[in-house]
Amino acid sequence: MEIDEQKLSLERLFDGEQMFVNIYEHDAENIEGVITESDLKIFFRCPYAYFLKKHIGIDRAPKSAQAAEALVFQQARKGLYNLRTPGKGRLEPFEIRAGPDKKRAEEMTEAELRTYLASSSAEAFGNTIGAKWMFFTDNGKYAGSPLALNYEKERFTAKAELAKAARNYFEFAVRNGAPILGFINTNETVEFEGHKLNATLPEVRRGMIIDDPTLWGFNPGFDSEDPQKDINESSLVTMRILAYCTVVHDYDQQYRLKLHVPDEVADSWDGKTLHLDSRVKYRHFNATKDELHETCRDEKDLDRLRYRLQRFLERTSKNDFPPNQARCSGCQYNVAGINREVACRHANPAAKPSMHIKLYDMNGKNGNGKGDEGNGEKKEEPQPNNPADTTTK
Repeated sequence: MEIDEQKLSLERLFDGEQMFVNIYEHDAENIEGVITESDLKIFFRCPYAYFLKKHIGIDRAPKSAQAAEALVFQQARKGLYNLRTPGKGRLEPFEIRAGPDKKRAEEMTEAELRTYLASSSAEAFGNTIGAKWMFFTDNGKYAGSPLALNYEKERFTAKAELAKAARNYFEFAVRNGAPILGFINTNETVEFEGHKLNATLPEVRRGMIIDDPTLWGFNPGFDSEDPQKDINESSLVTMRILAYCTVVHDYDQQYRLKLHVPDEVADSWDGKTLHLDSRVKYRHFNATKDELHETCRDEKDLDRLRYRLQRFLERTSKNDFPPNQARCSGCQYNVAGINREVACRHANPAAKPSMHIKLYDMNGKNGNGKGDEGNGEKKEEPQPNNPADTTTK
């Protein structure tokens, strides 16, 4: 087995195979008629990026260090709940119960979590994640894609950032309790006014709480066109709470018991066309800064979500995919491969792309060129109706 294949296999298993988030396959919900939150996020950031993703299928473009960091943090969160027995380690590849009472992580007290979580302390968790980051990126790739950096030392900056975030997340988890098993980075598809929507539930905790732990500040998702939108107005949050309330309402006993929805709350939903309940809390945890922000939603918040869905459907039906050059910085397609060609042919030249790691030589100096000039002919891509329209949306 070649080194790259070995790393992929280890990466799939490093936190327990049953807990792994499969980032090597396309989303199972990426099927005809389903609108995913990922579709909405990328479309409203840049319609042309959505065109590249959905119609060109560029899925092996170099992966930016920030995107790779986010994936490592996602895996690390889930792997923390691969329980262990002190002094014995893990008896199975993935343990869901531990202690004399064979409790699940979600049932444990703070003291029990500190005893049985996969890492013995916040410091140990941070060190482990930092070391894994360096191991899985030392061949210039992550998740099978070439790794692109914004500057030569970014791998080391990312290691320190991941370690800090992991330490803060460990303490957040033991203070707030573990998420409910089976509801960590899960996707739910629900019907809403004739649309099939697929939303992600990052973590669900007892008490009707949806938690969204990320490395950095809150991303408003498909309200990102308006920088003033925050967690209190984000349609992304509305869509996730809608998915939570809908599955509990539609599947009743199964989800009511699993998610520990109080009987009096579930009974108030019986027989009603439920949309949103303001008693469901949504919390964003900035793991790097150790900050927690909380919000909720009610029926009036659905109007903004309806507007976003309508606008998305209207523009995609017209093949309206103009590039938004104001958002080139940090875009997954504004990256340069080993041939120094940028994946997106409409990238704003003023927005410096991240570059394949091999474009930095052993002395830490940039390779020839900045990555925004190709050395050969670029492959032509099928064009949307208005590829030359560079108006910022």
